[in-house]
Amino acid sequence: MSFFTAIGLASLVTALAAVPVFAADTEQSRSESQHTQMAKATLSEAIATAENQVGGTAVSARLEHEGGKAVYEVRVLKDSKLSSVHVSADDGKVLSTREIMAHHKPKMHHQEPEHQSNEKS
Repeated sequence: MSFFTAIGLASLVTALAAVPVFAADTEQSRSESQHTQMAKATLSEAIATAENQVGGTAVSARLEHEGGKAVYEVRVLKDSKLSSVHVSADDGKVLSTREIMAHHKPKMHHQEPEHQSNEKS
């Protein structure tokens, strides 16, 4: 088998191996598109709901698909705490809220400078 034939065969095997992955991605994209079209609550409504739930400001939001259902995940920041709020895309109701990160401001320690003695022994 020549070098070029081996390269061509390797390329063909690689391309054929990628076909099932591409088909799975296409099926997932189609499913996600259907969920997006079926969502009754808008992203703006989900953001407002999440901000009201936590009492903070949304910093990110996206549509996810969990267990065959469309769910908005909205991250809300309040008082240095980041929360994840899941809002149903079907009815706009809060499904869950959990704190995912808390930023604590470091305490400033004031240290008195050490004084060196100028006295000679």
